[in-house]
Amino acid sequence: MEEVLLYFEHENYATDDVYDKTVKNHITRITRLFKDQAPAIVASAPRLLEIVNPANHSISHLAILNTLKHIEEASLPISIDAFREYVARFLLSYDARQIRYVGDVFYDLVKDVSECKLFPARQSIEIVVAALGRLDPDSVMLTSLHLAVVKLAYETANWDEILPIIEKPWAFLPGMKDQARSKHLCDMTASPAAYINPSTQLTDYLTREGVMEHEYISAMIFTAKQKWAKAHEAYQRIVTWPSRESSVSKLMTDSHKRWILTGLLALGQAPILPSHISSSVQKSYTALSKPYADVAAQFSTTNVEQLKTEIEKGAETWLTDQTTTLMKEVVLAYQKWQILGLTDVYLKISVPEIRQQTFSAETAQNLETDDDVEGLLQEMVNIGMLQGSLEIGPDGTKCLTFLSRDEEIEYTEYQKKIKDDRRIKILNKLTQESDARLASSKDFAKHILREQKRLDKDGGQSQSVELGFDASIEDEDLMSGLRQE
Repeated sequence: MEEVLLYFEHENYATDDVYDKTVKNHITRITRLFKDQAPAIVASAPRLLEIVNPANHSISHLAILNTLKHIEEASLPISIDAFREYVARFLLSYDARQIRYVGDVFYDLVKDVSECKLFPARQSIEIVVAALGRLDPDSVMLTSLHLAVVKLAYETANWDEILPIIEKPWAFLPGMKDQARSKHLCDMTASPAAYINPSTQLTDYLTREGVMEHEYISAMIFTAKQKWAKAHEAYQRIVTWPSRESSVSKLMTDSHKRWILTGLLALGQAPILPSHISSSVQKSYTALSKPYADVAAQFSTTNVEQLKTEIEKGAETWLTDQTTTLMKEVVLAYQKWQILGLTDVYLKISVPEIRQQTFSAETAQNLETDDDVEGLLQEMVNIGMLQGSLEIGPDGTKCLTFLSRDEEIEYTEYQKKIKDDRRIKILNKLTQESDARLASSKDFAKHILREQKRLDKDGGQSQSVELGFDASIEDEDLMSGLRQE
């Protein structure tokens, strides 16, 4: 029994071909062993779980856990708490290369954890996030498990625990068309899309509605954490989703309204839709989000009275759309962005001058006291919105000095740049894979030929014709593994 369980040595194979053949043979032997000697394995489970290391012999360890998982608690050879501990230890230390070959069993175990069948919500989320991180460290593959755990995190308000995977932008969806395939699942140079897909059973298919739901919930979590830029990006991925003609779903219009508001919070001005969105879709958004656009039009102006009027006029709309809280954040942010605008004119400015030159969107008036202004400035510094310092001048007046944008990068920023450089290298690789995928797509080739004919007909004058890529190709043609419900 032990000989079979410990047979596979995960680091002893010179080539992918040898590894692939050996691991498949190992799975065959494991399957036969558990079929023929299941009672003996269950009886010996306490000892086997200790000698079969989850990091080195992941397939064997998972097979033991899977067998115990289907036994009634009263008949388990170990306590339920001990079983949970073994499950957690496995998911935090398994060898991701081996697991590619037993996706169905692994998926079922992680799904059980995401459904809180073994642990409380917070612990379940932490374990699933860690498990998904081992399978795909760069989180470039969006899976059905991501959707499940993100929903759990939002519903139970465990937002911090889910941030590690939703803060990384995904690049692939399950079962995408024309995706490059590797010869062997164990190929360590392969894209995650080559081994995390419905055929390996490490994920189920996602519908287009499921993908947008993931983005919407992620945006709501970012909003709750006041990560406005991240929320804005997530809403934009929904807003820019390819759609037929002028057809936009309710989720897309709800997202567009929040996209406008988070854009004001993140950018300080009304956001602009990407040019590749068809004019008909843009018109739909404009009509359905007009009250929000009216607020946005006034946000970057000094016409605070009109801004206040537009916000008050739309009170019932905000209530119906459940955007009242977000609109309140916009109101609070108005004066902060006015203060940031002063950096274009001043290097140093007194607190009384700031009070005179900026207005509160709550009252359409200046703040009542200099202390109120100081409190606002300190809040902006604390949250990282304002790079500056308060100093006392020779006459005793407090002044705000804006930090030079050319100052040396702080150590923390330097570390962030290192991470960004690494991310850029990863994205370059993903871009190459996406380019190869598009190059092999018949639909994309048809689009290019159609566009070239149009340009030839127009004599190269394409400015007068608005035709987005999403208007000429069906929304599932390139997205692939997406299924309509």
